[in-house]
Amino acid sequence: MQNRCQCLLIVLIILSGAVVGGVKQGLAQTFTEFVYVADNNSNNVSAYTIDSSTGALTAVSGSPFPAGAGSISVAIAGSALQVSPATNIAASGIQGGAFSPTSFNYQLTSTSGSLNYSISGIPPWLNANFTSGTATTSPVTVTFSLMNVGRLTPNTYTATIAFTNTSTGNGNTTRTATLTVNRGNCKDGGWRDFVSSPGPFKNQGQCVSYFEDRREDRRDSEQKNDRKEERDN
Repeated sequence: MQNRCQCLLIVLIILSGAVVGGVKQGLAQTFTEFVYVADNNSNNVSAYTIDSSTGALTAVSGSPFPAGAGSISVAIAGSALQVSPATNIAASGIQGGAFSPTSFNYQLTSTSGSLNYSISGIPPWLNANFTSGTATTSPVTVTFSLMNVGRLTPNTYTATIAFTNTSTGNGNTTRTATLTVNRGNCKDGGWRDFVSSPGPFKNQGQCVSYFEDRREDRRDSEQKNDRKEERDN
């Protein structure tokens, strides 16, 4: 009977949020997502999660828990962040030309109730429609779109984007973002593919001249750096 009274006291603390028998307010707030009930005809304790929006109760996995004559400890994790799909971001294109795909969608949900999240590690060539917010059991869509890719030099660019559950820390995950910028090809009509800077080009000759000038500029710059290193040595 004493154990059951203690459990009922915990229920009252959780539901009211008041200070009872010297229990601190902060303790009551820590467990506001759960309710524990002493079963009337057994030595079991049932545990439920509380939906913060509707107040609906959902039995915790494994509930009811056998209490016996002594005390027991029940560890229950808070709401977890879920991010789908599990695939990473990957896009490619030619320097100054078109890239594909241009956008990527991810759905963020909470396993129960609601939680706050943040998104970090976004590279300068990607834009997210928002980087923080609240996730519930209904999916919220985050869209990543390519940006500022027109002047990137040929290379492979990578970044790690972090999705963080700032409420409970459960379900933190990452996605890798990879952008491949290929060297432009002016031949066989390739100059027409440069739809953004440094294009559009009027013809193949203008395209070839542009990249030849760029190569000359890089060569001159490298030679200047070599001469400077020789003087410094």
